[in-house]
Amino acid sequence: MAHSQLVLIGTSYQLETVEQRECLRFSPEEQSSFIARLISSPFISEAGLLSTCNRTECYLVTDDPEAALLHLRTVLKEIRCPAGEKALFGGYKKQNEDAARHLFRVAAGLESQLLGENQILGQVKDSYERAVAAKGAGPILHRLFNLALQVGKRVRSETNITKGVVSSGSAAADLLIDSFGETFQRRRVLIIGAGKMAEMAAQQLKKRSNGRMKISVASRKLCHAYRMARELDCKFFPIQDLPLMIGRADALIAAVSTGEYVVQPEHFAELNAEAEADPFVCVDIGVPRNIDPAVRDLPSVALHDIDALDGVVTQTMQARRNEIPAAEELIEESLEEFKTWFAGRRAAPIIEGLQRYVERLCQNELERYGHTFRPEDEEKLARFSRSLAKKIIREPIHQLREAANRGDDLNLDALHEFFNFALKENESPLRPQRHEQVEIGNSSVLDGRSRIHMEAEHNV
Repeated sequence: MAHSQLVLIGTSYQLETVEQRECLRFSPEEQSSFIARLISSPFISEAGLLSTCNRTECYLVTDDPEAALLHLRTVLKEIRCPAGEKALFGGYKKQNEDAARHLFRVAAGLESQLLGENQILGQVKDSYERAVAAKGAGPILHRLFNLALQVGKRVRSETNITKGVVSSGSAAADLLIDSFGETFQRRRVLIIGAGKMAEMAAQQLKKRSNGRMKISVASRKLCHAYRMARELDCKFFPIQDLPLMIGRADALIAAVSTGEYVVQPEHFAELNAEAEADPFVCVDIGVPRNIDPAVRDLPSVALHDIDALDGVVTQTMQARRNEIPAAEELIEESLEEFKTWFAGRRAAPIIEGLQRYVERLCQNELERYGHTFRPEDEEKLARFSRSLAKKIIREPIHQLREAANRGDDLNLDALHEFFNFALKENESPLRPQRHEQVEIGNSSVLDGRSRIHMEAEHNV
């Protein structure tokens, strides 16, 4: 008997370089269309996609994991380069309990490159909402993602996993500051981008330098650069002035959501290599990358991409690692809730069928014999019928749920077969036929209800 399986297949910064992850980065619009393509398969009933700078993960609900993954491969090959399909399927594959635990850990920030970072929780929420909008989220993904968001919030509120300021943006700022050493406060830094990561980087630079560092902001949309510059009390400029501004700066941090290189080698034509003994520092935290890798070949430039953030280790990170056991306890609590619910789903159809079957039998018998009782006893009779029905099916339902919770496939399948008559009977009316004649040997007798009618009329 086929049962719904939760399947996760994905990859992350732990397994692939930023170059390999680039071909698996999906924009919000691409995520929606990708989910629609996945659920077009008869083998995939639900689908969700988590796509961030550091990870790409597909969550599928299917009765046939092998066929579902084959469809996923086909879609990936059509809409992404072969390297994308190879990278995803060269990553990790998890099912059911393990898949749920992984998402809970992701939402809690335990799988993040920067332990406990807050941005991932919002990204999980966005991915869930896109799956809902694309009609990819059904009952299993609804439950899974809601529990993931709940445990992510609990971990952050009930532990110190988020203590201290750590994010890709703040880590990029730390990396840049460490590159300049004691002279960092007098440096001039360009921030390219006006999103959350760019803003976090600028805030960290401002805080670490006590407001002394000269910061400028550029964005493809000047209004966004203006908004951010106004909030941070710094300068802003149009992206078209990038070559000129690079020539007047010491470093830049790029954090733009784009599929093309914003910073290219020719932008450094105005750079005066003799102005400082230190190289011009570029920190690229975009995925796909914002800075052309060819910039690394320039003799006066030091380029760091998002993978370089692995080297940013602080006391804050060590303090957060000490909170991992407490976070994992909360995760296991939520996982137990999901396991119980998920296992119970396997028994749910037959339990519902059995309940409806017995209820209909009771209702039919009430209709058959109810008129033989006094009208004032009608409610008592109905209560008696309901009580008896509950007692009859209590133990079968208990056994079904126990088998489901144990993951006892053999006994659960046997119970499904045994109680399958309930589902079959529910497809038919189950209405008693009045005055039906049944042949017994050579005699003909009326059905029970007809006999009772006759006896009642005789007594009257």
